[in-house]
Amino acid sequence: MSKVMDLSNEALQKEIHKVSVDIANVKMQLELAKSDSAAGIYSDPVWFREATYALRRKGAYHQELLQESGRRNRAEKLARNNAFAQYFVEEARKVLPQTDFQYIVDRARSRGEE
Repeated sequence: MSKVMDLSNEALQKEIHKVSVDIANVKMQLELAKSDSAAGIYSDPVWFREATYALRRKGAYHQELLQESGRRNRAEKLARNNAFAQYFVEEARKVLPQTDFQYIVDRARSRGEE
């Protein structure tokens, strides 16, 4: 299990924000170095290479965080929809005459088999 999956929802959102800020800062530093080089001021090539690699690593980690957040959001939505469907069926069973309820159940099952 990856480190990302172990995070609570709140910690996941905080980590997404933190990594987004980190990415913006590294991009700003790289852009500054690029603009300096246009003016004839060259940055350390080792630093530039390491900063570029760090940006890629942080970008990949950010993507992993976003994927986990999306997976959790879809799972929560599915759980809410399933709960609603279950409550709806329970209430329909209480309110509708048994023959009407059974008719609806049979139609729903036949649609599910199509």
